[in-house]
Amino acid sequence: MVLLIGNYVPDRWPSMLHFGRMMLDGLRRSGVEAVLIRPPAVFGRIQFFGAAAAKWLGYIDKFILFRWRLWRRLSARPAVVHICDHSNATYAQAVGQSPLLITCHDLFSVRAALGEETDCPPSFTGRILQRWILRGLKSADVLACVSNYTAEDVKRLVTSCSGRPRLAVVPLGLNRPFQLIASDLARARLAQIGSLDLSRAFILHVGS
Repeated sequence: MVLLIGNYVPDRWPSMLHFGRMMLDGLRRSGVEAVLIRPPAVFGRIQFFGAAAAKWLGYIDKFILFRWRLWRRLSARPAVVHICDHSNATYAQAVGQSPLLITCHDLFSVRAALGEETDCPPSFTGRILQRWILRGLKSADVLACVSNYTAEDVKRLVTSCSGRPRLAVVPLGLNRPFQLIASDLARARLAQIGSLDLSRAFILHVGS
């Protein structure tokens, strides 16, 4: 059995929630027994004291309540534990003896916590959290990096001289049957976007 660890829903990272679901569906379609667990949204759902308080209450869900759920699942001795988002590498030490795989999407926040120049400077508590994440990454058996760029960051900041953890570059898959279409059909569809001037070159950037 493969135990997948997904993201905390109130954190509102839809791409990471989607990635976890895709991993679960893909494994099951391949005939692999798999279970996806996430931190329960209990205290983090309390909005009475404002968003900042809800964030701190969410830490109770993620770092206290979820550990009980994780330990219970680990008692079934999964063949592999897969942390689907490196931001949850804080759970690595709780995994114990089970083989641990972590998918590493990028290390921008970790780099910022180490003092490198990025576009996401961390808060004081953010630096503590990112260093905790870094320790978790170092304790994995395998890190699956979604790009060569991320793999180079991992080699520089995570792996030791012994080559641990092992690295693999595994580009993200597609969740739709994308394919090239005829130019005239593409232009007809783009023409439906009123704010797009097709007489000018443009760049499409998909992301936050």
